[in-house]
Amino acid sequence: MNEIQNASDTVSKRPTVLSINADKGGVGKSRLSILLSKCLAAAGYKVCVFDFDSSTHSSTNFFLKTDEESYNKARKSHNTAMAIFDEGNNLYDYSLPTDFENLYLIPFSRNLSSQRTVEYSRLEKIVNHTTGFDFVIIDCAPAYDNFKINAIRAADFNITPCLQDNDSFDSANDLLGHLMSEIEDKIPTWFITINGYNKRWEESFGGKQKEYIDRYEQTFEGHITPRSCWLPWTQDVNEINDRKKLLSNKNYPNAVNNPALYDAVCNLAECFIDEEILNRPEVF
Repeated sequence: MNEIQNASDTVSKRPTVLSINADKGGVGKSRLSILLSKCLAAAGYKVCVFDFDSSTHSSTNFFLKTDEESYNKARKSHNTAMAIFDEGNNLYDYSLPTDFENLYLIPFSRNLSSQRTVEYSRLEKIVNHTTGFDFVIIDCAPAYDNFKINAIRAADFNITPCLQDNDSFDSANDLLGHLMSEIEDKIPTWFITINGYNKRWEESFGGKQKEYIDRYEQTFEGHITPRSCWLPWTQDVNEINDRKKLLSNKNYPNAVNNPALYDAVCNLAECFIDEEILNRPEVF
């Protein structure tokens, strides 16, 4: 194991796996993965982010506990391609620590292209051998391929973020069609969550947002997260992710103060923990 790999194997059970996936890009999938993982880690859970997306937004967002030279050397053996190479692997052995306590990363590798024909159940088998984490959060690429199917099959919960537009709606509908024809057993734990929500826009009579929300709720009844989990429309999401800022619901030093965004992320995280209530961190 590489010398910078220092994750403590204190979690002996199989982790809960969340797959953040959408066939359409630009819906906030990676940003949701980042916010959710930071929230859970700050709340005390050991979290591993598995970056399946070639855009590498998750990989580049987290500063690793090492210098750049050591990181580049370490990721040659600690990456997604190496992690899924053998079904007997433990993801813990391929993770790298980040600058966030309890948060680890398996960075994307372009060598994944050589494993396009990997069997659909490979990641599921690996997750079943994995210990050391409470959660594994998979940031999927906006495509439907073997890797997306692997992520969906391995996940305990599949979350598809959507915007209020036709492309997002059609993409979600197409994904549901794939699930119905190929992975039907995952439909009960597949959920849509809305990004860019504005309560005032929905309450505006005849507004476009209300029209789209109604379409989502009618078409995907029983598969929509509560409104309290929907990320609000705010430029603060860009500030947090692009400038590596932290999020708080108070006037916390050097953090973005946005109670609505903070509450939405915490409420979504609370849907997936064993405990009834999340121990909400001051900042994440």
